[in-house]
Amino acid sequence: MGKLKSLANLLGAFEDFVAKARELGDEMNGTIDVTPIDESGEAQTVQGRKRLTAKRHQVHTIEQRVQKIIELVRKAKVDPYVQRATAGVLNRKCGDDWCVPEKDHTAEIRAIFTYVREHVRYMADPKNLDTFRAPRHTMRPVEDGGFAGGDCDDVCSVLASMLLIAGYSVKLRIMSVPPNPKGAWTHIFVRCGLPQRAPTKWISLDATLNKAPGFDPSRLANATRDFDVS
Repeated sequence: MGKLKSLANLLGAFEDFVAKARELGDEMNGTIDVTPIDESGEAQTVQGRKRLTAKRHQVHTIEQRVQKIIELVRKAKVDPYVQRATAGVLNRKCGDDWCVPEKDHTAEIRAIFTYVREHVRYMADPKNLDTFRAPRHTMRPVEDGGFAGGDCDDVCSVLASMLLIAGYSVKLRIMSVPPNPKGAWTHIFVRCGLPQRAPTKWISLDATLNKAPGFDPSRLANATRDFDVS
């Protein structure tokens, strides 16, 4: 019965990914992305209201697209807003003890993953336009001028930057899933290294899915590629 349940869960996840792949189409293979000019978070003000402008980039390869994501993640590692959010997740007290035990790396990764999963909603990009945002804009609440949501690359950027801030090594994995052909990249997610300083294993973390840390969506893939961030 246990094997049948696991198979049913895997088939359910596969169906979710097929639906998402069809929804995203060739999003990861497009030629234009839009990112906030104001990646530091200092928004322009027009008549007392915050306004974010954007700039366009021509990107022709998947390498260029992933490199843009990595650039945003590395900048966010030194962003005070993202640093404070990470500290807020890890430094909460439960009575006299830390809610997340010190030096419990598995608990830290789980806490950060859960925060992103609960605070950043998956939301597809505008039709025929791939948008990349700095993590602080993706994770900031809507009422505070942010989006509180984004597609797989936006969610991935938030999660990867928070893990880097907490001292972990991070990779980004892109994948293509049937019915798309191999190399028709439609999804990206995070892989986090353990132990913290000299990783020997990598944990898959996909905060766009209602799956626990460790679920590896690339089990469903027909092609994958990894990119080092840290």
